[in-house]
Formats: sequence, structure tokens, C-alpha cells
Amino acid sequence: MRAATRRQPRILCYHGGNLGDERRYNPKLFCTREQLTERLDWLRRTGFVPATLDEVVTPGAAPKNGIPVAITLDDGWYSSWHDLLPAMAEYGYRPVLYLHTEAYEAGAPIIPVSVRYILWKAGPVEATLAGFGAGMDGQWRLAEREQQHHRLCALAESWLLAQAAQEVAPSLERFAAALGVPASARIWLRAASAI
Repeated sequence: MRAATRRQPRILCYHGGNLGDERRYNPKLFCTREQLTERLDWLRRTGFVPATLDEVVTPGAAPKNGIPVAITLDDGWYSSWHDLLPAMAEYGYRPVLYLHTEAYEAGAPIIPVSVRYILWKAGPVEATLAGFGAGMDGQWRLAEREQQHHRLCALAESWLLAQAAQEVAPSLERFAAALGVPASARIWLRAASAI
């Protein structure tokens, strides 16, 4: 299939940049500006050329001087604006932004990514949660069983989704603090927040 489609347009999707250690948490979701620049250099060297999404999906509209590549960005995270957009612009890419409008309008982090990052950052801890309700209160031994980790993740996501959007960021801060994630390590809040 690669040989049969070698001259056809491509669409690449990116998500977030990297303000702290997000790329260590999920390197498929977050990348540094340096990583993106390496990839854009490779595209240029191997005959790919920047195109808009409209150009690659409209027959005959894509650039003819190479293999057209359009880039999309999901969610509209601050880290994408901070880390990825400047590099894309330097290489002539004009990505399409799929904006998570509810999070954007509230200035809130993306809940599933934020909860999973907090649990990753907390590590294999034992913690007692109080004042969270919804089955979250009690003793959690995240070091012992993976199912505890998944259960707490699901409960925390449900708890946050039931809140008003403007309450999500402070609630995530409280959840992270309860799991022992230090304030200095909570850069995730900006990385996973809408622009």
C-alpha cells in the first residue's frame, strides 16, 4: 500500500507540546519542539511539502511540487500553541485546529488526559482521599493493584465531568495534592489546558 500511495497526500495529527515531562508520560500524545523539528526536517528531505487540509481533500488542489502533507492539531492545548505552532509556521505548515470548545471556553484542562497524568505523576502511592465523594473517598493503594488505578481513574473522571467547567482546574489541583503530587510538578495544568 505504501508503494501504491507513495505520491498521494498525507494528513498528520499532533496533539500537545511539552512544557514539563508530559512526553515521558505519553510520548505518542506529547512531543517537544525539537522532536517536531526533526520530523519536519525529515519530511522536507524526503520530498513532502506543506499543504492545507482543504488542499489535500480537494481533488487537484494540492501542491504538485512534492507529496502534500497537511497537519491537524487536536484539542487546542496551550502547549501546542507554545511549542508546536511556531515550528510548524517556520516550515510553512498551516495546521487545522480541532478545538475542544467547552474546555476552551472555560479555560479548563482536558479531563481524561489530566487525570491520567496526575495518576502517572503520583506513582505507586498509598493515599487517603476525603471530601471527593462519588466512591472516591477512602484508602487507595495504587502500588498494589492495577485495577485500583483504573478504578480511581474512572471515578475521578466521572467526578470531574459532573462539575461546572470552571471548577475543573481547581478540583484537579486538589486531587493532585491529595495524591501527593507537589505543586512544582503540576505543570500539566497548563500543558493540558485549552489555549
